[in-house]
Amino acid sequence: IRHKPPIKLINERELIIGCFHMKSSVNLSAIARTASCFKVKYLLTIGKLSLDKKIARESFSELLIKNHNTLKYPLLKLKQEGYSIVGIEQTTNSKSLYDFKFNRKTV
Repeated sequence: IRHKPPIKLINERELIIGCFHMKSSVNLSAIARTASCFKVKYLLTIGKLSLDKKIARESFSELLIKNHNTLKYPLLKLKQEGYSIVGIEQTTNSKSLYDFKFNRKTV
């Protein structure tokens, strides 16, 4: 067997990924594939990029993708629903993701 079958989660993950405008469908497809592996609830995107089926693989059937013109209003709505909004980027003084404590409901 090339891949192990998915394991049923006891509680649904309440992690949502929001992707700012990306110029490459390859990068978006890689993010979608990884998000699908981690049972991310859904992916918020901006723009008209489509996923590359060769890269995204099974994420087409397992991951909901919500496309918007802006992330502002979906993020405000999620914040009202109790989600924490966390921005991730690589900088000189960044905190390690291994040390960061994510809330149960996080975007």
